[in-house]
Amino acid sequence: MKDRPARHIIYPEPADKTTAYLTFMTSDLSSPVDRQAAILKAAAHPVRLQLIMLLRKASQGISVRQLQQQLAIDHNTVSHHLSLLRDKGIVTATPKGNERLYSLRNTRLAEAVSVLLVQ
Repeated sequence: MKDRPARHIIYPEPADKTTAYLTFMTSDLSSPVDRQAAILKAAAHPVRLQLIMLLRKASQGISVRQLQQQLAIDHNTVSHHLSLLRDKGIVTATPKGNERLYSLRNTRLAEAVSVLLVQ
């Protein structure tokens, strides 16, 4: 394994191979380019890209259950990816009753993703 910069935390690759190595922690990234790269890196996963696109369409926010149904993936997987996006400041969670409604903090990332995904 290559030596990594000290500012990153390396999480071990899970046995089920559903996610790749994750490196993040932007609190000590001083330049705007480093922060932007960390945000793009957080979004650079097929499930997270799909979540961003679904959240872009949801004007009032959307629950994990609704996202799970639309993506046809496990509830825990959706929660995990939303947590990563929330940690990077890409999405926000608003409590509503027994669930949380997720929405994009800023639609600019979703607009950039939609441009990239146009074929």
